[in-house]
Amino acid sequence: MTSEPGQVEGASVSSLHGGTILIITLTDLQTDPMPYKQINHLRMKNKVVTIGTRPSEFKDVEFHPLRLSKVTVKDKAFRLWLLMTHRFERYYDERFDFSDALKGVNNRKFDAVIAHDDEALPLALRINEGKRVVYDAHEYTPTERENNLRWRLTQARYKDWLCREYLSKSEAMVTVSNGIAKEYERNYGVRSDVIINSPEYQDLRPTNVSKGKVRLVHHGIASPQRRIEDMIRMAEMLDERFSFDLFLLPLNQEYRDRMRRLVEGKKNIRVLDPVPMQELVVRTNPYDLGLFMTYPSTFNLRYSLPNKFFEYVQARLAVAIGPYPELSEYVRRYDCGIISESFEPEDMANALNSLTEEDISKMKGKSDAAARELTAERSMKQLDQVLERVMRKG
Repeated sequence: MTSEPGQVEGASVSSLHGGTILIITLTDLQTDPMPYKQINHLRMKNKVVTIGTRPSEFKDVEFHPLRLSKVTVKDKAFRLWLLMTHRFERYYDERFDFSDALKGVNNRKFDAVIAHDDEALPLALRINEGKRVVYDAHEYTPTERENNLRWRLTQARYKDWLCREYLSKSEAMVTVSNGIAKEYERNYGVRSDVIINSPEYQDLRPTNVSKGKVRLVHHGIASPQRRIEDMIRMAEMLDERFSFDLFLLPLNQEYRDRMRRLVEGKKNIRVLDPVPMQELVVRTNPYDLGLFMTYPSTFNLRYSLPNKFFEYVQARLAVAIGPYPELSEYVRRYDCGIISESFEPEDMANALNSLTEEDISKMKGKSDAAARELTAERSMKQLDQVLERVMRKG
């Protein structure tokens, strides 16, 4: 079912208690925000078992490793042949080594299983015999890298097959935005609950905006798809009040190094080492404005509600975004930032240069109010409702 942001239809708000819940992700459980928040919330009143590439930091959470299968040149050629000849089920089995994970959960039945991303869903259905599985899609996976020709030629049909084969077999599905939920329903006939990817509430206050000094920040992955160089070019057009710091995760180390070289010698622009996910909100609280202006080269970039936006709000920053349709609704609703006329660096620079210190202070105050609503605590209560609905089905 599709709900307005911040709302989930169904059971009344409550907390699960005493169940055994399996969370499966193909990522690092310490750095992937959504699984991390779910684990932290659900472990308080339930036994939580996890499968991922790296264990969470929580000592009371059981972990079983998931590994990508070892690949030789011959293996790569074979897998490419499987993809090109549409032998997707065989490709899936070749791609992952489930042996350790399956040993750890063999013959166990879980009160609910949460599968993060499309390639975790078949495993979740296999483990729990197709029952009480919640698919957390995050974003719209059939077009996740549609701006990459190689991906379109090799992976697009495989991703579509995963959705057509398995989405309807889960008993519930959640996504991060209404635009993405509607696209899944339009193409696959499966309805979703919308649960935003917001951080835990932090008891912070907006910092004062210094006279003649405005601190701008961006944090996220270093990827050519994000066009970080456009943000840097935009920052070069800002007036002398502004400084700009970028905390970049080295998803692509070569690209991150290139961005470092690009800002060498620039007085007010820095590329800094990444900050641990759990520290982002507190570390960015001293800044004034959080920036998100990635060019929407994919459907997901256009309709996503990125966790960084909610982290900026929780840090009590004013926000500066490009004209994303759904994200713009949040900025207008809470009056907590500016929306540039286009995704061109010049337009964002003009919008920022027009701001006074008083304007920024007012928007930071609006973020302070919004931070009490846009929290992981509220999102996790919504997740409880989804899980309770699934578990009642037996």
